[in-house]
Amino acid sequence: MDRQDAGRGRGRPGRGVGQSKLTWYLGIAGSPPLTLGLFAWAWALWAFAVVGAVAGIRSRHRAFWVLVIVTIGFVILVSAGKAGDARFRAPLVPLIALLAALGVRDCVDRLRRGAVAPGRVRREQAAVGAPDR
Repeated sequence: MDRQDAGRGRGRPGRGVGQSKLTWYLGIAGSPPLTLGLFAWAWALWAFAVVGAVAGIRSRHRAFWVLVIVTIGFVILVSAGKAGDARFRAPLVPLIALLAALGVRDCVDRLRRGAVAPGRVRREQAAVGAPDR
């Protein structure tokens, strides 16, 4: 019995693999603004996770962050394909959230520090005579 036939016999005909989860569980049509918002959230989460991965590799706790990155990569690689399912990737969500939080913290720190291009001296450093980093 394949997944297409699995929904039959429970009183809800037509439940198939390509059907929206909103329609599947709640019986309502999908919402394009909701879908767009969820995709935007997912892209922002992954973007900050990538920034967090780079920041983690450059931190003094490099071994821990490399373990987190390798674990995420391994599980995504193994759970991809025809036999893969989202339930196998669900335990990764806390690890991705950790990387994203590290990425957000790194971005905020850079904004607070007023990161400048290499070779340029900030006004405060020039006024105090502090060496350029």
